[in-house]
Amino acid sequence: VKAALDMFSLIHSVDSLRLLAEIARRSEEQALRIEVLIQVNTTRETSKYGLDAEALLPFIADAQAYPAANIVGLMTMGQFSPSPDTNRPAFALLRALAEKVEAEQFPGVTMQYLSMGMTNDFEAAIEEGANLVRIGRAIFEPSMST
Repeated sequence: VKAALDMFSLIHSVDSLRLLAEIARRSEEQALRIEVLIQVNTTRETSKYGLDAEALLPFIADAQAYPAANIVGLMTMGQFSPSPDTNRPAFALLRALAEKVEAEQFPGVTMQYLSMGMTNDFEAAIEEGANLVRIGRAIFEPSMST
C-alpha cells in the first residue's frame, strides 16, 4: 500500500475492509487524499477478486469508519471473451449497484467513476455507463485491430 500511495491518487481494486483501513491509515499519516474504487465481482467467477454484489452496501456502511479513504466509484472485471456483449449483464449490474449506492446517500461516498471494460468489450461497458476503461492490448499490441 505504501508504494501505491506514493505513485497513485486513485486505487481501483479495494475489496476488503482490511485493505481500506490500511489505505486510510497510511493516507492520514502522509496527509494524502486517496480515492478508491470498490471492486465488485459481478461475474461470480472464483478466479476474480471483488465483493459479491450483495455485500456491497454493507461494506460501504462499514467503510464509513475509514473516511481518509475516499470511495469515489466501483470497478469490475468481466469474463475473458471474444464477444463484446458477453459482459454486458455484468456491466449493467455494476451500474445498478452504483445507483443503489447513490440512493443510500452515504456521507462522503460518490459514484463518480464506473471502471469496467477492456479492449474486447469497452464499447459495451461505455454503453452501460463506464467512464473508465482499460484498453491496454489495443495500445500495446500493434497487431490488434479494434
